[in-house]
Amino acid sequence: MKILLKVAGQGKARDAYDAVIVQKSAAPAPYVRIFIMKKVLIAGGGAAGLMAAVFAAREGAEVSIFEKEGVPGRKLSASGNGRCNITNNRAAPESYFAGREAVSAALSSFGVEKTKAFFENLGLPLKEEDEGRIFPRCERAPAVLNILKDEAERLGVKIVCGSGVNSARRTQSGFEISAGGTTFKADSLVLACGSCAYPQIGGAEEGYRLSKSLGHTVTPLTPSLVPLAIKEKSVARLSGIRTQARLTAFCGSAEIASSRGEILFANYGLSGPAALNLSRECVRRLKEGRISVSINLFPEYQEREAEQFLTRRWEQFSSRPVKRFFLGLLHESVSNLVMDMTGLDRNAVCSASGPGAMERVRKALLDWHLEVTGHRPWNEAMVCAGGVPVSEIDPENMRSLKTPGLFLAGELLDVDGPTGGYNLQFAWSSGMLAGTFAAR
Repeated sequence: MKILLKVAGQGKARDAYDAVIVQKSAAPAPYVRIFIMKKVLIAGGGAAGLMAAVFAAREGAEVSIFEKEGVPGRKLSASGNGRCNITNNRAAPESYFAGREAVSAALSSFGVEKTKAFFENLGLPLKEEDEGRIFPRCERAPAVLNILKDEAERLGVKIVCGSGVNSARRTQSGFEISAGGTTFKADSLVLACGSCAYPQIGGAEEGYRLSKSLGHTVTPLTPSLVPLAIKEKSVARLSGIRTQARLTAFCGSAEIASSRGEILFANYGLSGPAALNLSRECVRRLKEGRISVSINLFPEYQEREAEQFLTRRWEQFSSRPVKRFFLGLLHESVSNLVMDMTGLDRNAVCSASGPGAMERVRKALLDWHLEVTGHRPWNEAMVCAGGVPVSEIDPENMRSLKTPGLFLAGELLDVDGPTGGYNLQFAWSSGMLAGTFAAR
C-alpha cells in the first residue's frame, strides 16, 4: 500500500482515494490530502483477469497480473473460432446452467449494454449476428485481446507472463504471494485463473488449488460445451454435415435437457451449438443411466405441424418413388441414411412401401434416437462445469466470504452458460466487479 501526499493548489488531486484530509490550519488552503493506493495482484491474464486489472487501475490501484502462459489471453484469442463472440444481447440469469445468483448480480452491475459500451469506447466497433450474438466488426479475436492489453498498459498495469502464482497466504496486512520464485505482497488478491477446459491453450487447475489453499471448496469438475460420442456408428456417414435441429436429451425415460440450433455430425457423434448446449447435463448424468438424444430435423415446426406437413407430402408423392419424397427436404446424405434406417426401398413408390412406412419416416425425421456413450476430451471442451461455489462469495462484488481481501472471477467460479457469448459476458461482468472492489 502506498500513501501519496498532495498539497492543494499544486496540481489536480486524485479523487479516487481521497481517504483522509488533514487541515494544516484554520485557513481554507493549503492543506494536505493523503491518498491510499492499494496494491492489487491478479492471478490470471485471461478475459476476467484483464477486465479486473483495467477496472482496478481505473480506481487508482497499483495493479500487477501474473499469467503462467507466455502471453496473456490465449483462450480469448482463440474464442469463437478466432472471431470472439464477445457477448449476447439475450444474456440473462435464466440463460445460464449454474451460478444464476452470481450472474444476476454481475449483470445488474455490468450487463450487456455496458459491456458493449466499454469495448466501443476503447475503439472496438461491434456487430450483431443471429440469435443476439455480438462480435467485433473485424471478426478478429486478437483485436479484442489487444484492445484490453492496450488499455491495461495505458493505466500502468504490470503484466508478467510465464510466471503463474504458485502460492498465496493471508497475512495481517494483506497477502504474501509466490510467483516465479519471488515473493510479492499485495493488499488484495484476485483469482481469475480460468478453468481446466482447453488445456492446450492455457486451461489448468491452479486456480482451484489456490482457492482451496485460501479456504474455499470446489465442486466436481466436468467438461461442458463439449462434443458428444454416439453409439450408432452409422452417424459417421454424415461426418462434416451441418443441419438445423431440435435436440432433447433423456436419462432413461426422463427428459434432462433440450436445445435448438445447428448440429454438426462427426465420425464420433455430434457437435455444433445445439449438441454442445446439451452436453453439460449429458456428461453429468452418464453414470446415472442410459443417456439418449432425440433429434427433430424439422425444428421450425411445432410437433403437430411437422407431422401434418410430412403426411401431406407423403400423400402428395404417393405415386412417386420414395427418393422423390426426400428430394429437397434434407441434405442428400441425411436422406439416404434415413431411408436405410427405415428399410425403405428408395426406388419403390410411396404407396407401395407397405404398412407403417409413413410412421417409420415420421419417427426417423422427428424423433431420431441416438445413444450417448461419452464425450470428447477436455481439450475439446469450451468451458468447465463446476468450480468454486457462488455461495462462497458475495455476488455483489465477487468478494470471498472465506478470506478477507480475496476476490474471485470468471471460469474459476461454478458458473457456466450456453454457447453464444454468455460465458464471456460473465467473465467481463465478474472481472469488472472483482477489480473495482479489490481496489477499494
